[in-house]
Amino acid sequence: PEGALWAFEPTSTTTAYLNDSLDENRFCNVKLIQVALSNKVGTAKLSLNPNSEYNKITESPLSDFEEVPLRTLDDCMEEFGWKHIDFVKLDAEGEEENILLGGRGFFQRDRQASSRSFRTRLALFGSLCIRHFWKREIGHGGV
Repeated sequence: PEGALWAFEPTSTTTAYLNDSLDENRFCNVKLIQVALSNKVGTAKLSLNPNSEYNKITESPLSDFEEVPLRTLDDCMEEFGWKHIDFVKLDAEGEEENILLGGRGFFQRDRQASSRSFRTRLALFGSLCIRHFWKREIGHGGV
């Protein structure tokens, strides 16, 4: 297959488990990047929860945390040479809006390339009001 799946996981333990699974199942078309996506490039504190689904970026972690690198979708698009993305799924424990802000160029490019409708389909999980965000930041009423 010519397609590829790009996965971003900030925690070292989950990344190690995912890498083992990818190797064991011989998934050669999956690119796993150990990084947190956001609206800036740098580093952040990721609070660690016994249930990794609840790990999240925070300024003042109350318990265990891991310092993780931050990247933006726009930065990744440039570095990895993405020409066409069919689908984006976000589940980032409250960081979704920052990820979208860090992907303005990514989503604007896709919008311009396909005129009225986005080629990229976006699935969001969390409390983000996507229509409000899209109108305010991207200038488009729907997804």
